[in-house]
Amino acid sequence: MTTIAVKDGIVASDSRLTQGDVVLDDQYDKRRECNGVQFFIAGNEQVISCYFEGEDVIEDVEGTPCAEFIIADGLDVYYGGIEVHGFWKMKIRTGTPYAIGSGASYALGAMDAGATAKEAVKIASRDVYTGGIIRTHKLKGKK
Repeated sequence: MTTIAVKDGIVASDSRLTQGDVVLDDQYDKRRECNGVQFFIAGNEQVISCYFEGEDVIEDVEGTPCAEFIIADGLDVYYGGIEVHGFWKMKIRTGTPYAIGSGASYALGAMDAGATAKEAVKIASRDVYTGGIIRTHKLKGKK
């Protein structure tokens, strides 16, 4: 899957793209921007159209919901996903570190111990689905 972490107005993400147990790419950028909204996606990129057009459920070829995300829309930051019941998002409280993806538990533990978002994703690379280049992005509207 991936690891994406948010802390102190910075989002860090790995760049490993996998399909099952196969690494397809170690330089894939997990960030997309559309209409001024930043999306950091673990899974299907069609989550962008769900955000703007409605609560459709997207399924992968095996019929399972297939996306988690962090969305930065101005000063508001959300985490969410696509599940059996559709698209959902919840606001992340300001100042609260958060992580998604297969390495999220590693990243959250690292941030709780004082790591930055970038350091947390590096630590989360213990997870076999996390790796490659670690990219950081400053959230718009944050100092």
